[in-house]
Amino acid sequence: MNEVMRRSGSVVINSNQFSRWFDRAMRDRHPHVAWETEFSRKWQKNVHGKVGLSGESVELLHELFPKGRYYSRAQDFKGVDASSVLLSTQGPYRRNTEVSLWPGAKEYFHEGPSSLWKALWGPKDELWDIYPGAENFEGLWGEHALIDEVLTNLEMKLFSSMDSDTALCYEDLGRSIVVYRTLYDGNLCRDCVRAYICVRLALAGMAPSLKGVGIYDLLSTHLAYLEYEQVRLNHHYQLEVEFLCGNKEIDLYQYAMNPFAVLVDFQTVPRFIGRYEYLDALAGFRHQSV
Repeated sequence: MNEVMRRSGSVVINSNQFSRWFDRAMRDRHPHVAWETEFSRKWQKNVHGKVGLSGESVELLHELFPKGRYYSRAQDFKGVDASSVLLSTQGPYRRNTEVSLWPGAKEYFHEGPSSLWKALWGPKDELWDIYPGAENFEGLWGEHALIDEVLTNLEMKLFSSMDSDTALCYEDLGRSIVVYRTLYDGNLCRDCVRAYICVRLALAGMAPSLKGVGIYDLLSTHLAYLEYEQVRLNHHYQLEVEFLCGNKEIDLYQYAMNPFAVLVDFQTVPRFIGRYEYLDALAGFRHQSV
């Protein structure tokens, strides 16, 4: 809901305004149907998470927000197909290449941004098929690739992007989660710790976007508790976490919630101290019920 509101024109900033805009947009398409979602406060319940979207609601949203569709202003009820517009003229989406990758409300609802729901909760034996091999991963991707090479390439991409202030994307987070889930509760403890650092790094880099659609705290809590269960119950895994921190005892709960807050205390190189202080500041979140 936060994402479709964002695509509804620059002055649509809350559920009441979205309901008013939705009713006018649907009346423009179906003039003989009464659209009274503003009166019923239908979308307000969805935006605030009190009621889940029904299949019918998803279909209605998909009619207004099919693949690549956005609306440039509040009085625009026809919308713009991003694939047919020059990137430099896409209004609030200027320079945002992901606007043309919007899959439509239906697919977004079921799979999440850039298939993030599939990475988080899809079948484990299908994880490597979610994202194809890409040039920036030099082909080091897939179940047949060496996991150390996949991790090394992922770490280089994420850390270099953060150090150079280059924006990350949902796919970076999704790939990190794929690697983490592949290694989770397995025997390659050190590699899984590395993968979790990648997940938290991608979450920190994506924090503004994730907060914008209202899912940052929930995702952060879910992944933190997964890691806490693993480090709490697996002694070998705990030793690998302590190895990362100079073989010193640490607060395992704090590590799971925000590893950068722990790692910064064990850095001696000024550049790394600054890096982890920056990531620590980005990585904070409010715990949610999961």
